Amino acid sequence: MILYIILLLFVIISNICVKDEKKREKISIAIFLILTFLACFRKYTVGADTPQFWNNFLKMMDPEKLQNMRYEMGFMWLCQLIQLFTKNPQFLLIITSIFINASVFLFIKKHSKNYLFSTLLYITLNFYFSFICLMRQGIAIAILLYAMDFLFDKKYIKFIVTVLIASLFHSSCVFCLGFLVLPFIRSNKRIILLTIVASIICFALSRPLFLFVASTFADYSKYINSQYAQPSYISAGLYTLTNFLFLLFGFVIPSKKNVSNIVQKDKKYIILSYILAIGTIISAISMGVSIFNRFFIYFNFFNVIWVANCLELIEDEKQKKIWMIILITCTVAYVCVITAMGWYGVLPYQFCWE
Repeated sequence: MILYIILLLFVIISNICVKDEKKREKISIAIFLILTFLACFRKYTVGADTPQFWNNFLKMMDPEKLQNMRYEMGFMWLCQLIQLFTKNPQFLLIITSIFINASVFLFIKKHSKNYLFSTLLYITLNFYFSFICLMRQGIAIAILLYAMDFLFDKKYIKFIVTVLIASLFHSSCVFCLGFLVLPFIRSNKRIILLTIVASIICFALSRPLFLFVASTFADYSKYINSQYAQPSYISAGLYTLTNFLFLLFGFVIPSKKNVSNIVQKDKKYIILSYILAIGTIISAISMGVSIFNRFFIYFNFFNVIWVANCLELIEDEKQKKIWMIILITCTVAYVCVITAMGWYGVLPYQFCWE
């Protein structure tokens, strides 16, 4: 716990006090190196799902048990590739942690206008801790980040291929092919109103939507009578509210002139705004049926870029600093509450040699 607190305090102080851009970039690199180190050399008990991946990695060495594994082929191939060189499952944690965190850092470096603040959001919006637990989904999202470059550059075939590769590690990522329609949307003037209306309607229809998905995709039919088919008012409600407030932040806080200019100059702004809007709607659906929560992370992850870039649209430095402090306070409280509740099992932290 103390390691997380020290690192978080360092990131917060750096965001508030360090002004030089080169120093901020170096600090961001240092933070990601520390985050990667902690993820690589965590004990197998850190992360709610880590023991499962650890044990199944060992089971995969038995051909009979390998046939009964229900993981996606990409993850199975990765484990088998690692096993050609070592039978130690710690290397599964090391390789996946390096790949996930390196991909996130490179995406932030390329698309964020404030590296250090995006780095802070990566921690305080709980994505770092999520990926420690949700290894396969973390790999899928890491690959999706490379696909987003193709989407922004209108290289749609490469985007499709990369998303399909990502879905080999977590099949739910295939739904991100829906991002293909976003570059063809020209305006987002009514996005806030549309998001509110669509969220209410989809929440009301959450059960029929779930039954449709379960009947269409065989992998989800097994969840019909499970706990995943139950409502999730607290966690999903929290996700819905926070995601919507971040979306609203990008349209209300910066001046209308700056928002208008960025919409005209940067198609990425419109794409990200619709991704967050869809994420809010999906989270609203998961309030009625909790299994839809597993799709939410593909959408709300982009807040690490969206919020940082929208903050940079604020021209008045005093106002920008006030909003930075507000965002830091709220997101730190958010991650502290979630971590303390043990949602992802990252406490207590232990090194693999302990």
